[in-house]
Amino acid sequence: MLTKRPNAQATGEAERAISPTVVGIPRALLFHKYAPLWTTFFQSLGCEVIISPQTNRQILEQGIRHAIDENCLAVKIFLGHVQYLLDKVDYVFIPHIECLHPQERMCVKLSGLADIVRNTFRAVRVLEYDVDVRKHQHETAELTRLGLELNAHRPAVRAAVARAQMALREHQRAEIEQQTRALAVPSDCRVLIVAHAYIVEDALMGKTISRILKGLGVDVICADRVDQEAARTLSLKLSADCYWTYSKELLGGIETYKQFVDGIIFLMAFPCGPDSLIYTLCQHVLQNVPSCVLNLDELQGDAGLKTRLESFIDILRLKKEQPL
Repeated sequence: MLTKRPNAQATGEAERAISPTVVGIPRALLFHKYAPLWTTFFQSLGCEVIISPQTNRQILEQGIRHAIDENCLAVKIFLGHVQYLLDKVDYVFIPHIECLHPQERMCVKLSGLADIVRNTFRAVRVLEYDVDVRKHQHETAELTRLGLELNAHRPAVRAAVARAQMALREHQRAEIEQQTRALAVPSDCRVLIVAHAYIVEDALMGKTISRILKGLGVDVICADRVDQEAARTLSLKLSADCYWTYSKELLGGIETYKQFVDGIIFLMAFPCGPDSLIYTLCQHVLQNVPSCVLNLDELQGDAGLKTRLESFIDILRLKKEQPL
């Protein structure tokens, strides 16, 4: 059974005993994909949810200080968000998502993240659930188990799980519909950003890119905003043996949207091995579609990014004006 972190003052202990459990969620990695699911679930159980702020330089620097050099930029940012939450919450929520589909896997950083955090921050109290279909650990059952550990009654937990899963489906559907409507509007220049949600939605990574592109008068489409099951099927046209689930979804997004864009921008958090492999494959297969790869790291400045993006967009516009 989960218990709250004790406070030093007796009065503080009494106050915490009658207050709701405070769950902290780092605004990084899979938060950007599952935020409606997690926040709705905990709030439905009466928990107070604290989400760390948008990524900033201070959070990044904290993450760099705690991370090893081999960690990718996304993990360094995640550790910075955990550091921000430590003294503000009872638990830091870090799910362990290992396998969503048979014969497929997640990046190792997602399966080992909770252990990384425990070994980095000794005082942290991690709240987690496990999803691994190979071991018959499915999302609904694992969320139910977690809710019961939080001392909620089974009917309330079941209702919270159903409400949370519905919130996620509605959010995903709304994102796809919004992007579909955007594609119906004529555009002078439109690019497809191929990157995981934790890059696209991060304030220091993908949002910086989107802001620069919009300043250049470019319309942005995101490959991750696509029906996941349909994308996994479409991904076979680009790779028959890609076994990273989220990479397969991006491949399907490329197949879905490539006909609607003038070029493709691949975003990668240095030094991500799976993305490096997948993006090289895509550039080889999609030789008729102009593309560029931006490898993002903690040393990257906005000026360098802006120069590269300006050059790429100039090429796209010149190609439209002077077709071969």
